[in-house]
Amino acid sequence: MDRRSFIFILLGTQYFTVCLAIKCYQCRTDRNKDCAQNSTTNKFLKECPLRPGFPGPPFCRTILQKLKFTGSDREVVIRECGYKKGHRSCYKTKFVDNSIQTICDCDTEGCNIGSNLSSSSLLWWLITIFVVIFRIRNPCS
Repeated sequence: MDRRSFIFILLGTQYFTVCLAIKCYQCRTDRNKDCAQNSTTNKFLKECPLRPGFPGPPFCRTILQKLKFTGSDREVVIRECGYKKGHRSCYKTKFVDNSIQTICDCDTEGCNIGSNLSSSSLLWWLITIFVVIFRIRNPCS
């Protein structure tokens, strides 16, 4: 295998990994106390499975439910993989007894906890940039 083919395969593999496989926090505060807002541990960071029949790759979603029908004003945070996007990246909906849920969707790994760039993604982007710069300065003959 020549060097050009190896670089193409390496970059192609990274492209499909970034575009198709995403890890999202998957937990609920009503079932897991460690799932609280901005304090989630990596034990809940899991790869989202692909689901046939849904358009596009999975994405991350955070849902904040303010439940009034439970007899008390209770808040539940749900972090999950999403498969069908709403009309905006964040939106609110009302349901039973004036309960409200705020739903936010995002497309980067682990983004349903806060804005962070995972170290593995950062490493791959740095490698990609290095290879591109190297190829520009030293074109193949």
